[in-house]
This record gives sequence, C-alpha cells and structure tokens, in this order.
Amino acid sequence: MDSKTKQMILSALRKHFSVDPVGLGGSDENDVKTLYSNVVKASGKELSSQNNEEVLKWMEYAEGLSKDCFAALEKLNAELAVKSVVLGNGLTPSAADVAVFAALHSSVIGLSDSDKEKIPHVIRWMNYIQIKEELTTLFGPISVKLPQFDFEVPKSVVKVDAKKAAESPKPLDKSEAQPSTKKAEPEEPKKKAAKEKDAKKEKKKPAEAAAAAPANKETELSVSLLNIQVGLIRKAWKHPSADRTGLMQSAGGRNRCWRG
Repeated sequence: MDSKTKQMILSALRKHFSVDPVGLGGSDENDVKTLYSNVVKASGKELSSQNNEEVLKWMEYAEGLSKDCFAALEKLNAELAVKSVVLGNGLTPSAADVAVFAALHSSVIGLSDSDKEKIPHVIRWMNYIQIKEELTTLFGPISVKLPQFDFEVPKSVVKVDAKKAAESPKPLDKSEAQPSTKKAEPEEPKKKAAKEKDAKKEKKKPAEAAAAAPANKETELSVSLLNIQVGLIRKAWKHPSADRTGLMQSAGGRNRCWRG
C-alpha cells in the first residue's frame, strides 16, 4: 500500500474518532493496524477485545487491497448484499468501515458507470459512508446515480383544467337558489315579544301554584279527621221490634243500636 492511501486511512480514522492530528505520528513508518491502534489510544476510548479483534482483521484487509483489484470489489459486493455496513450494529458505521472506505476510494472513484453497475452494493455502501461520516470534506465525492422513478398517471384519473374550473359558475346552494319568502323581523320587536312571553310565564307560576295547593289538600288524608272512640260493651241483645237490629249497653250505661 502506498503512503498516500495510508494517509487517507489515517485522516478518515482521526475524523471518525474526533482526534486532533497534532501528536500523532506519520503514516509512512507504520502499518494500518498500528495507525488504528494509535488513533484509538489518542481518542481515549476503550474497545472490547472481541470488537477490536474484528476491526483489526478489516484493517489487515484494507491494507492488502490493491488499487486495480476489481475481484476484491466483487467479493466485497457479495458480502454487503446482506448487510448495511462492513462491521457494526445496524446502520452505525465502525472504524473498519471508515478504513476500508479510505482504502477503496481511489479505486472506486475512477470506475466507469458500467463497472459501478456490477457492484451496486459496494457503491451503495460507499455513498452511505461518505455522507454519514462526512468524508466528502476529506476526499472527493464519489458520484452515484440514484434510480429515478417515473410515476404514470392512471387512465381513470381525469385531469382538470384549473383555469376552466375557476371560470365555471359554482353550483348554488339550496338556501341561495330558493330565497326565503319569510320577512325578517326587526331586532327590536323580537326582543319585545320575548320579554312579554317571559312576563306571561312569570304570572302563570303563582296561579299554577295556588291551583295545585287545594288539590294537594284534598288528596291528603289525616288520622285526626276520624272520630275514633274506644269503649267496653257490657251487654248486647236483639231489638224487640226490628229484624237484624240489636241493642248494646256500654260501660257508661248508655244503650246503642247496631245493625247486623
């Protein structure tokens, strides 16, 4: 790998980890793995051993790429057919994505459109990385032709001329087509009639209450209205000159008649 490609990888890694280039060594005397380790150390981030080991494998892969190796691009295209990034979770790029992108940039940017069509997943991935990681400020942007979609208007849809629609008369509403024959009453007579109606209602209320009072008295029954007397009957016998009639004598000595 030439020094220019190494420098591109180093610049991409520094941007990915937000590391100040001051204090880092050059790229000529170090391999890609060492460059990656130096950048991670300068960033102060701690990576898991498993993740770090996987990234180092991709760093080795990036360093082994040759400028004119189209077969490597086809192999990478097959791998990217089932995932969005080289190494990472979902759509989040990793340091491996950045390093491989920088290593392939000079090879892909010079491809013809016909060659790019043979590796669509690589082109899609490189376009995503250069936008997501904002690498177009460091390297030249890779031109990507996005597919265009032509939407056909269904035959059943009728096109409406806006000018004719504006000039055509609007259909009248029923209320507008049939004017009301009822004359509107002036505002003042309406208020006066409403006040008179309310006054009549107020007058009716006492009369209705007074009429309801006797009716309530008639329907009420009180025990005090009954003349109830309690007495002790001493003697009872038949009336001598009347059938079904008898006489009785109370405790007070009074004789009373009763009918059977």
